[in-house]
Formats: sequence, structure tokens, C-alpha cells
Amino acid sequence: MPKRPPRRFRFEGLPTFESTPLFFGLPESVDSGLAALGNTHSRCVAALLFASKVRGEASSMGVNESELSVMRIAYLRAALMEYVGMEEVLPIDLRGLPTRQVPTTIWGTENPMLILVRELRNIQLHLVNSELIRHPRKAYLKAKPDQLINVSAHTILEADLDKLTISKNAKQFNSQDFAKAVAWLKCTQLHWGIADVVIESIWEFARRIVVAHTGGAG
Repeated sequence: MPKRPPRRFRFEGLPTFESTPLFFGLPESVDSGLAALGNTHSRCVAALLFASKVRGEASSMGVNESELSVMRIAYLRAALMEYVGMEEVLPIDLRGLPTRQVPTTIWGTENPMLILVRELRNIQLHLVNSELIRHPRKAYLKAKPDQLINVSAHTILEADLDKLTISKNAKQFNSQDFAKAVAWLKCTQLHWGIADVVIESIWEFARRIVVAHTGGAG
């Protein structure tokens, strides 16, 4: 049997993360479309809630300052679990639709952001147990561009992201593509933090599910 060629990524259309969202809910068109897939919708909502907590402070989490770093990484793990959970429960939801459909998968998107965030779930569960690194940032609301506020971007250690390249699934992809994707993630998380990348991935995967399965525009 001939050896299967390595998978390739599609790098076109990746987001630039020039800004950070103030609200984390699904766009209305995606939310209404995904509501027809109850289990998938629930996992999506949970994933967004957990991801939004990664940027929270001790007071909003109800913990002490000494526990804050532990809770941030815990919320990140929870968000990644629920994100992958969307993919896992989608086939169950599709059985309730009148026509048979092939479930959309994260790997099937060929999108490096969606796939690397999926693989982050594996390394966060099995290979790393580190704290997130805090980077202070200045930001402003679009409605008040003259008023700067202090925010924080929380990133995963580059050494931990390098573990993506030695993960079992990495071997299935073109090595140059995979290295390029990891380099993109390292650079991109520095803008507003890894939570923003996770949130964008959840939004994008939800949009693709709606377009593919419920007839929505996404």
C-alpha cells in the first residue's frame, strides 16, 4: 500500500488580531444557527465562557492572588476541552437532522489555527503544566480612542508550544507547514494572548459548522 502523503495546511485567511474583543458571545447569526445542534451549541457556549475567564483577575474568579495562575491555566484547559468537545458531539446532533450529513471536523478544515488549538488540548493535558506568562498592554475602546486602559495578554511559554511539533499528530502533517503554523501561533499570541486565539478558533469552527449543517450564513 502506498504511503499516504502528509497533510497540508491552508494559511490563507488567518486572522491578524489587531484588536481584542470586549464581549465573547457568538455572533447572532452563528448562535441561532448552532442552536439547532443542541449539544454542540452547549459545548461552544461553555468553551467561550472558560476562554474568557483566562484573562480574568482574582476578584472576578473568586480566588486569592496566589491561586490566580493555577485558575488561569485550569480555565484554558477547560476551554480547550469544550472546544474539542464540539467536534466530538456534533455527530450525535446530526443524527437528529432529517438528512444524513458527514460531520465537519477540525482537521478537515485544513486551518492551522483551528488544528493547533485542537492539538493544544493534548499537550495541555499530557505534556505541560506551566503557568501562563503575563504581558501588560495598553488598549482603548473604539468609542473612546483617547482613553487608554491597562489590560494583560497571557501567553503560553514558547518551549511548551514547541512540544506541538513532537506530538503524535504532528507527524501526519507536512513538517514545514507544521513548523510555520507553530511559529505563527507563537507570534500571534503575543498580540492579545492565547485566550484570544482560542476564542477566535471557537467562533470560526462554530461558523463553519453552521454553514455546513444548518443552512446558516455564519
